[in-house]
Amino acid sequence: MDQGDPAVQQLSKQVGEIREDLDRVLAAFPDDDPDGHRRYHDDLKQAAADRRRFYQELALHVAKASTWVALCGVAVTLWNQLLSNLRG
Repeated sequence: MDQGDPAVQQLSKQVGEIREDLDRVLAAFPDDDPDGHRRYHDDLKQAAADRRRFYQELALHVAKASTWVALCGVAVTLWNQLLSNLRG
């Protein structure tokens, strides 16, 4: 291709503008590191998922423990009622 060709010059100018735009986009990331920025967001998403899982497991544990406490309370009440009936 002839460098004097207006189409080549226009294309070269557009490629230069695109490159400048890309450089500005890349410069917007901390340390010019878009991959590091993506990893940071991946870490945030993982931390949120871990926190969600922790609270779900905590809620399940509390529900199980509460159920056992309620069952034990009912059992003690029934046992005391039985002893009371037997004693007259």
